Amino acid sequence: MIDDSVSKIRKALGDEPQFLAAVELMGSEFSEAYIVGGFIRDALLGVKSNDLDITVSGDVEKAARLFAMKVGARPFYLDFDRQNLRVAWTENSVLKTVDFSRLREDIVNDLTLRDFTINSVACALDVDMFLGKIIDPLGGVEDLNARVIKHISSDVFVDDALRILRAYRLANQLGLHISVKTMHQISSDRGLLKNVSGERIWYELRLMLAMPYFHAIVREMVESGVLFVIFPELKELNDLEQDNYYHEKNVLEHSLLSLEVADMLISEVEKGDRYGQFNMQISGHMNQMLAEGLTRYSCLKLALLLHDIGKSDTRDISSGGKKNFANHADIGARRIIPICERLAVGKKVARYLQKLVRNHLYINLLGPQKDLTSKAIFRLIDRFGDEMIDLVICSEADRMSDPGPARNEKVQKQIGDFAYMLLRLHNKLKKIRELRLVSGDFLKVRYPDMQGKDIAVLKMRLERRLLFEGELSLEGAKQAILKELNIRSTEKF
Repeated sequence: MIDDSVSKIRKALGDEPQFLAAVELMGSEFSEAYIVGGFIRDALLGVKSNDLDITVSGDVEKAARLFAMKVGARPFYLDFDRQNLRVAWTENSVLKTVDFSRLREDIVNDLTLRDFTINSVACALDVDMFLGKIIDPLGGVEDLNARVIKHISSDVFVDDALRILRAYRLANQLGLHISVKTMHQISSDRGLLKNVSGERIWYELRLMLAMPYFHAIVREMVESGVLFVIFPELKELNDLEQDNYYHEKNVLEHSLLSLEVADMLISEVEKGDRYGQFNMQISGHMNQMLAEGLTRYSCLKLALLLHDIGKSDTRDISSGGKKNFANHADIGARRIIPICERLAVGKKVARYLQKLVRNHLYINLLGPQKDLTSKAIFRLIDRFGDEMIDLVICSEADRMSDPGPARNEKVQKQIGDFAYMLLRLHNKLKKIRELRLVSGDFLKVRYPDMQGKDIAVLKMRLERRLLFEGELSLEGAKQAILKELNIRSTEKF
């Protein structure tokens, strides 16, 4: 077993030349040097790792500085008090890191101070870069083989409560399960997360949002109560029954179902089975980076989790017993602000979340209306621009999760057809603007006395005319514009 483990670590190092260089350097410069933690864990699981952890006896700053020179980077402190440093660089657009720490007493003691048994395995280095024996005092290799996460001591979350979120993240990322005993410890210590900075919590949440089964992690965090420490706003929704025409389950359960439906929709999009000619466009759009480490789809998942947080403040029961949540979208958008400030989410992501939460009802409310005007449709498309795609996915996930009596099969089809039409018209308006078929400068020349505001109104009228004139062609567009301008030229604006 040990020989097989060392062989797997050798292979993983052989695939990463810079990591191999770090190992060779530390083995030659320090009397004691060890590979520890995540790199060994991933190597034994056959998972590629972009991070290496090395612990050394002696001057850890010197260790980081020597290696940084090899990769043309600068070391920086992760934790000055604990003497933890990192060297980071980019290789083929992929971030690589090597973390250096000072050995605490001896290697066995060092390993017992870590978080989980699967991260408490070390491999010794020597001057010839010979990987010596596996050091595994806590049975981490055995737990890896059993695919289980176990905490090392009862103080593990007291020392750093962020390890609670790390346990969920590692379980989902590596296909492991958290032991019953560790789950009990998580439930007992979950309140300690209140003492962790919002920035650190957001870092772990970002990593989880990027994972394909985020909804499964959230359900596990609901069961342990962890989710309600991070988002106390959601606890209010857990017992908030809806039982109305639109949804039958409680608000939190509906929100969790919407996450599952979104994953299903995106899966169908990736297979080309959902939105016809728009699948490739939607896939590319949702995979765009909205912020560092976050795609649009990652952010949309968080928006769905929070999209009904305004309902706890707006629940009203009519004389007939019907439950209403009037204005909950606007209230919810306002409640997004303190959440984003608490987690230090960043302005761009905060604006995105607010926009989707505030407007998640539009498509589902407008879709069944028979007397909807072209002006109303144009305003919706113009208002959202490229984020019309995000709104469609958000609205579809909301509509399809736990539909009540008002969302019968006929209404569901009407809303689905409306969403598809919005995608088609969004693309057409985009084409009109890319071709500059209607130019503000042209209108200013034709109507030199017209005010800027009036030019903008006329421009929107022309774009709306083109948008609903059937298939777009340059000649047809010119005729439509001339017709509209002739009409306008006879009117007093």
